[in-house]
Amino acid sequence: MISNFNRFIFKKKKEKVLNIYLSKFSDKKTKIFCKDFKKIFPNSNVILISFNDIKFVTQVYPDKDSVIIFLYSEKKKKKINFSIRSSKNGFEFHFIVKNICSIDNVRFTGNSSRWAKTILSLDKHFHTVPHLRLIKPLLIELVESKINHVKSEAYFENLISFFFYNSRIWFRNYQIKFYKKNNKNLIKFIEIGPRFSFSLKKAKDKFGNPMILNQIKIK
Repeated sequence: MISNFNRFIFKKKKEKVLNIYLSKFSDKKTKIFCKDFKKIFPNSNVILISFNDIKFVTQVYPDKDSVIIFLYSEKKKKKINFSIRSSKNGFEFHFIVKNICSIDNVRFTGNSSRWAKTILSLDKHFHTVPHLRLIKPLLIELVESKINHVKSEAYFENLISFFFYNSRIWFRNYQIKFYKKNNKNLIKFIEIGPRFSFSLKKAKDKFGNPMILNQIKIK
């Protein structure tokens, strides 16, 4: 059983590129969020663009082997818009980023190697709630883009957690620390940061048609 698990973890897959398209007209808050996201996924490429529409991104850069993330901010509402497109099924999910705690503003005590492998943790709602079941493979694909990178190390040192609460997807990043106490091997999770949450705005299928998603409020 252990050997099968190791084969699954270290199985070589086709390397995928993570492209982050950042609008030049984005405000300072959006650029700081992009900087923090780059620290979580060092394999990402930040590309500056001069328009605020993901349709042009998918048409001009139709790369099937890359996970596309589009970041921009609305001038009037002052909200950070986060759009992500899957390279497998072509689904697009548009979120509004809220509750941001940047690494520069909050002192997180955790630390980990930049290219260490990441363990992904998803709560039970990603197996039961309909629209979260569609988002789940996209989050797996996002983390896999870092794990399958050429510079990725052979050891695991941090854990990325997504959990669903109050109709939002909450993000946390932890350091995995192993220590001994009373001749027992224990594990401790220390938060690295940043913190933020996603509020689902809309979703589209691979043909660009809007999907009707029943968002269930869970407390």
